[in-house]
Amino acid sequence: MLVRSELITPNQLQEALEKQRADGGKVVENLIALGHLDSQAFVRFLSNQRGVASIDLLNYMIPAEVIQLVDRDFALKHEILPIDKMGKHLTVGMACPLDEKTVGELESQTGLKVRPLLVSMSDIRVALENYYKVEKPEQESYSIEGDLRLPPAAKVTTPGSASIGLVESSIKFEKVVHLIREISSLPALPETVHQVRTAMENPDTSTQEIATIIGHDPSLAAKVVSLANSAAYGFTHKIDTIERATALLGLKEVYSVALASAVIEYFTEGAHFDHKAFWKRSMIGATACKLIAKMKGNPDAGSVFAAGLMHDIGRAVLAEIAPKQYVAIDQLLPEDAVIDLENEKFGLAHPEVGYLLADGWGLPEDIKEPIRFHHDFQQAQHAQEMVATTALGAAIADAMTRGNGLAADALIEEQSILLEALEIDGEQLLEIYKATEAAVQAEESK
Repeated sequence: MLVRSELITPNQLQEALEKQRADGGKVVENLIALGHLDSQAFVRFLSNQRGVASIDLLNYMIPAEVIQLVDRDFALKHEILPIDKMGKHLTVGMACPLDEKTVGELESQTGLKVRPLLVSMSDIRVALENYYKVEKPEQESYSIEGDLRLPPAAKVTTPGSASIGLVESSIKFEKVVHLIREISSLPALPETVHQVRTAMENPDTSTQEIATIIGHDPSLAAKVVSLANSAAYGFTHKIDTIERATALLGLKEVYSVALASAVIEYFTEGAHFDHKAFWKRSMIGATACKLIAKMKGNPDAGSVFAAGLMHDIGRAVLAEIAPKQYVAIDQLLPEDAVIDLENEKFGLAHPEVGYLLADGWGLPEDIKEPIRFHHDFQQAQHAQEMVATTALGAAIADAMTRGNGLAADALIEEQSILLEALEIDGEQLLEIYKATEAAVQAEESK
């Protein structure tokens, strides 16, 4: 990622890796020590990554019971600090929150789902000294009702040419952790959706059994049938029963549609957010995603419809948990402007907010990753084609609904990287665009 961003060259990275093999240390520290990477540039780079929230760690009080969740040696070795626990989720501070290997090891050790936040390396080291290494009363570390607290005087930096300066961010931890707690407190998905997923994972489950499960929830069954009849699927005959919908769609697609239906059911109200316009745009995106998958020869690409429908669910979440603040953000602004305003107000933007909700609901990676990375598809780790498909579907929906003046031919130039990744040419994009328009018109004429 540093190479792609042209902050370093491949040769410089290789030199840092060789130094790491010879002398140890972290790759980034070696890049800085070799003079190949500016420390402040690295912090700014991490702060600007989508879904990476940063915190002012040294102004926050961490409960002793949270500190004890992470093994001391592991924390010191990987320079990682537990900050807050909410249910089965553990929020930690890291100098590099994109380090998936360390996050994975910590999840295995603790049995908790880890949410990493960006903290400057100097702050991490000072905090580790106070919480794990030093037990000296004269240093003014003290206990308040079982909580260990850093003294205000602890704002110092760790010596050494490789230390990274303080994060240049106004985001405060209290804002981020409050938002995470609000997301975690949202209701769980209906039990019917969980039953469908569990049944679907059994290879012996029949379509009739799935139809029976959904049929026990009349509201959900009606929405599944309604979505199956949408222009996105293009069935030539009307589908009037859940049994027929299940037989035609297939098990994975039925789960996908049931999931999307349940989400629509939950996020449909609120005086401060135009839910009708939001879901119209989401449906256009989902329709475009389905047509892209068909163009790619994957008409039954499982969760593509749900991923397209839910990619911006973070907007609805923010409108749900912070309606008065979120109404101040103009939803017709360009995507980057909306994300900047969300980060400024909440400390997290809607892609990460949507991901946190989807993760808390236990949704599969091929839905979670499009939600998280549809604005930066190249960062996806597990479902890259699905993310790219969702990103293009979202771009088509933007062009059709936001009044941003982007016609189909303008999209060809603007989304050239996405088209290349998906191996779709300009003529094919025009075909998808026109087919999406036709599907939307057909839906509106019903």
